[in-house]
Amino acid sequence: MGGRRRPREIDAEDRMAQWVWLEMLDLGWSYGGLAAAMRTHGCDISRSSLYKALMPHLNSKGEYVRRPIRVDELIALSRVFKVDPGFLAAGGAWSHQRKAQEAQARLAQSDTALFRVIQRMIDDQLEWLSAIGVDSPDLRHEIAVRGNQTWLENVPQ
Repeated sequence: MGGRRRPREIDAEDRMAQWVWLEMLDLGWSYGGLAAAMRTHGCDISRSSLYKALMPHLNSKGEYVRRPIRVDELIALSRVFKVDPGFLAAGGAWSHQRKAQEAQARLAQSDTALFRVIQRMIDDQLEWLSAIGVDSPDLRHEIAVRGNQTWLENVPQ
């Protein structure tokens, strides 16, 4: 009484599969590695079955299909990745959004640190010029202006 599966209108399972695949990439795991981790949490799954559940592939009719993710697989995945099963069932979408926000925050911190290093370099140049007896207010102004212009021109928008 199997019959053909009707297409799902809710894409949470596809998003969950994509989330798991992206986490695997982030961690440098293979399908075999994830399958082994899932087995330690009570889900006997092969790497081939895991691949079929996570990756859409062409069937004999030329359609892209993905094997459904079973409940025991969902539970094992939640344990392996230390996330709530409800998070996975909902598609795990906010995780990558959170990672992007964290990366953006780190980038802003790096940007600030880089600005401080450049400012310190300009200050050191001015101090060096003063130490060797080149103490022109016009030159100091020119170095400061060019240093800031270079910085501003090379800041990613």
